[in-house]
Amino acid sequence: MMSSAISSFQEAFDIKGEVGRLIDIATSETLLGADWQQNLQICDKINAGGKEAAKDAVRSLRKRMKHKNPKVQLLSLSVLEAAVKNCGPELLMQVASKDLMGDLQAFVLQPDVELGVQRKVLQLVQAWGEAFKDTREDMPLFYETYSALKSQGIRFPEYDPTLAPTGRPQDRMSAGAGGMSVQRGGSGGQGGADFGGRNQQPPREAAPATFDSEKLFSDLEQVKMQTTLLSDMLGEVNGKSEDVADNKLLSELVRNCRVFNQRIMKLVEQVQEDDIIPHLVSVNEELIKALELYDDKAKEYLGNRPG
Repeated sequence: MMSSAISSFQEAFDIKGEVGRLIDIATSETLLGADWQQNLQICDKINAGGKEAAKDAVRSLRKRMKHKNPKVQLLSLSVLEAAVKNCGPELLMQVASKDLMGDLQAFVLQPDVELGVQRKVLQLVQAWGEAFKDTREDMPLFYETYSALKSQGIRFPEYDPTLAPTGRPQDRMSAGAGGMSVQRGGSGGQGGADFGGRNQQPPREAAPATFDSEKLFSDLEQVKMQTTLLSDMLGEVNGKSEDVADNKLLSELVRNCRVFNQRIMKLVEQVQEDDIIPHLVSVNEELIKALELYDDKAKEYLGNRPG
């Protein structure tokens, strides 16, 4: 009874708990990209705090998702993605609510939402709809939201299985938080490539470079996602009449991709495992193509601007 009263008081006066404060940090406008270590720390706090922590998380995420800055919206979706992958049934039930799933549906249908934000929402709705379709009795809105958007003629991106939670959803619903296995959307921990937006010191040249392959490939998947997003958004731009520099989300993606490009070139020099180098080179080639396309669009606009 007391717990319920405290929860109602917090909601009425928008008082954040510990999880909410961590979410504010993880979705700060000052970040260059998602900090996946921070996101996993949030997941740990949600799992340890049970239902109240889950409610605090969803309440805070809904507010941050409605921020006017598309970067904050994307960072919020990254936290939400990590939580659905790594948290227990208390969090899943809060996410599969009319309020939050309604927010996601609105993102898709509102014309003024940034294309990159809409794409990320569609990817998550699709991944969850597919992953949780066998648990419709317990959490119908994951699948119903996906089906409703499809029935309205909404076109979804190509299905990305890396966005879906792994393991059987039935087991996740019946298991406690302790039974959850950590899934990284993109890590930056020790031994990983650390492609995130945190300030980072390059490895000393004299030290032998050793890498956790699993973390490195996970990081590369995040780089590929941002590269694909950048290419897709540029494909919608008419360079003759639209200045790509005026698009805040595009500018942010380009900044990130330039950082990724430099970091990968350093990694190619440092990595000793021959089976990893081709993956680094392949991802970097896609990065260079996307960045060259951005530069071409920018030049095209400048060349057509009235003198």
